[in-house]
Amino acid sequence: MASNTLPHWLIHHAETQARRIALRHKQQSVWHEQSWKALQTEIVKLVDALAGLGFGVGDTLVLLTHPRREALLLSLAAQWLGGVAAPIDPSLESETLSLLLDHLKPGFVFAEAQQQVAQAQANSRADAQIIHAEPLPGHASARVQHYQRLLDQARPASRAPLAEAEHSAFALYRLNGLRQVQVEHFRHEELVKEGRQLVFTERLGRHEQALAARVFATSGYLRYVLAPWLTAGFTLNFPQSIDTRDDDRRELKPTLVAGTRDTYERLEG
Repeated sequence: MASNTLPHWLIHHAETQARRIALRHKQQSVWHEQSWKALQTEIVKLVDALAGLGFGVGDTLVLLTHPRREALLLSLAAQWLGGVAAPIDPSLESETLSLLLDHLKPGFVFAEAQQQVAQAQANSRADAQIIHAEPLPGHASARVQHYQRLLDQARPASRAPLAEAEHSAFALYRLNGLRQVQVEHFRHEELVKEGRQLVFTERLGRHEQALAARVFATSGYLRYVLAPWLTAGFTLNFPQSIDTRDDDRRELKPTLVAGTRDTYERLEG
């Protein structure tokens, strides 16, 4: 592989197992499938869209959302352009979210719904570009755009990934006990190495089913779900919502789940 990064692993699977299912997401109680080739096509369009908004090498895309496919695809598009994805748990207390966003002063934000868009607008730069997942009537503007609208206007332009193995792929921001902001960076080469190690140790293959039921803003999700998915090339599933994740998990019966103590207690129940 020319460069050991997450976008390059995506390209690898799109070339070697183009028709296999890379991702499923549930919408209105129906599972929708996306092949590795289709996934790459959508991400390449998002690369064009982000570049058109001015996103470039070294920039940070803040993800203020629960687990959903759009956030994952935008993360890979941002990394494709040499940038960093910074997921933040939207269920944090409002004061904590404000402190984190004020520290970041983001220029690019992916926000889930009305509440997250409002938080982003209140705590971002005046010229910040905000992409939202859920339709929000009356919010369409040059700086607040719906994900699907942005995607529809983009072109699948051919451009090589600018990501390098030593670049940060993700950055996790949190407050310590003194209410000071701390950041932990995860480089491409680090995530790929840990992902491949887990795949080897647990003998994971392309037949696995993983469920992305955790918030993105955890090292566990990055290390034990995202990295193995991209290195092994199995199927990643997104629940319909954070509230339906247990029902969706029971329906799927995934072989790979990353969770908290509460997650496993619910699984046992």
